[in-house]
Amino acid sequence: MAFAVYGIAVVVAPTIGPWLGGWITDNYSWRWIFYINVPVGLLSLLLTYFLVSDPPYMKRVNLKDGFRVDYVGLGLISLGLGSMQIILDKGQREDWFASDLIRFFFVLMLLGVIAGVIWELYAKDPVVDFRMLRNRNFAIATTAMFFLGFVLYSSTVLIPQLLQELLGYPAELAGLALSPGGAVIMLMMPVVGILVSRVDTRWLIAFGCTVSATSLFVMAGWNLNLDYRHAVLGRMLQSFGLAFLFIPINVAAFAYVPKEKTNMGTGIINLARNIGASVGIATVTTMLERRTQFHMAQLNEHVNPMSEAYRRLLASLTSAFSSAGGSATGAASRAHGMIYNMIERQATMLSFLDDFKMLGVVFFAIIPIFFLMRRPKMSGGSVPVH
Repeated sequence: MAFAVYGIAVVVAPTIGPWLGGWITDNYSWRWIFYINVPVGLLSLLLTYFLVSDPPYMKRVNLKDGFRVDYVGLGLISLGLGSMQIILDKGQREDWFASDLIRFFFVLMLLGVIAGVIWELYAKDPVVDFRMLRNRNFAIATTAMFFLGFVLYSSTVLIPQLLQELLGYPAELAGLALSPGGAVIMLMMPVVGILVSRVDTRWLIAFGCTVSATSLFVMAGWNLNLDYRHAVLGRMLQSFGLAFLFIPINVAAFAYVPKEKTNMGTGIINLARNIGASVGIATVTTMLERRTQFHMAQLNEHVNPMSEAYRRLLASLTSAFSSAGGSATGAASRAHGMIYNMIERQATMLSFLDDFKMLGVVFFAIIPIFFLMRRPKMSGGSVPVH
């Protein structure tokens, strides 16, 4: 149940964010999307300082061994992950490895990550204990959390973008389409918290992936006639599946982890989710642009004087613009422009559908690995023990 309460905040926050960001963008300025994090961050620091404390067993460990910071490991990991984030953020804009900037940061990323991993494996007090990944359950759960972040945040970006770019919704309304999904997660998290003590977590995770993947394939069947209601229902179905993932993955991850390693494990698994989010967003945005170009090329092959459908549409539009008072030349030019816009919208829509299909395939593809985990042993019907 503790995982359920914690999971509500972690999973619902990304669904509230797009609506709030859209409202701020429509009513103020997009810059306030960043400014608003300053007071929230300060409040978080204050609450953490006054309300959060180490558990007794961690206090004993710190008093016995002393508190030491692995500055070298922290610096190397920060260099690697920071460089990776720059690559993911700017890669598509800079045409990936065609850019000297991207190649430079790629080298820094390799140096930071490789040197960081080697250093942490031999450090006495590592900032990231990669040796925990020897635990099969924890390693598989960390992988699962990576893909959960990959799909959750990618779809969180795609749905509002589709509604705004192709269907003309304002930013606030496009973001609001995700909020009912957050309500579904809030309702289902406590239910899953109860089920996790009664049902094999592997089956719960497989069920959640299946439902979420199915919802993504439903989204891959959308078209330009999509109405707002169906967009909301698609997200709600996906959220229903996502509710079955967060808690069981965490329970399976920490079932065989010593309690004194819980804080380290939490950091690793949350890092995996955030990296998955960054990689997922970069993947779908790059794929969106590349697949739009691909579909544009394919559709343009059918726009030629040999196509009867094209000739009829061009003649009809030219006639309509001429009847509205335009010159023959101007009417023909406007007709060609409208046809090009129609092709561009169709190509963009097809690329969104390709993204949804890819995300659905990812969720289906990872289901078998969950059955490589050991079933968590439960004490008293609810608490995973080592």
